[in-house]
Amino acid sequence: MSGYADTVPEQAAETDTTVELVMTEDIYEQLTTLYPPDNRPAAQRESLRVFHGPIPYEYGLWIGDDSHAGLVVYTDQGINGLIINESDAAVEWATEQYEQVRERATPVTEQGAYDTTR
Repeated sequence: MSGYADTVPEQAAETDTTVELVMTEDIYEQLTTLYPPDNRPAAQRESLRVFHGPIPYEYGLWIGDDSHAGLVVYTDQGINGLIINESDAAVEWATEQYEQVRERATPVTEQGAYDTTR
């Protein structure tokens, strides 16, 4: 995750895209220590919606443009596996998994953090 902490907000701001991230509390704390959100331009902060909370899965999950879903399997050495699927069933499954996690997560709204109001 930390390898993308700079590029994701930059790309989102450049392409006028909103990225929503849900991560565990410890990952959020590590990322904000390494990459303080208040050091980012406003456009980058506004391009992100960040939440933290419990995540019961051992993989990363992403959904792109509601048209494809991906699973990323991480190990201590980095990414160990990647699955991308464009089927409606896969996107529906991924969306359900994501929504369940996000429902239990807390939006990050403290002073100087990523903007979650958009």
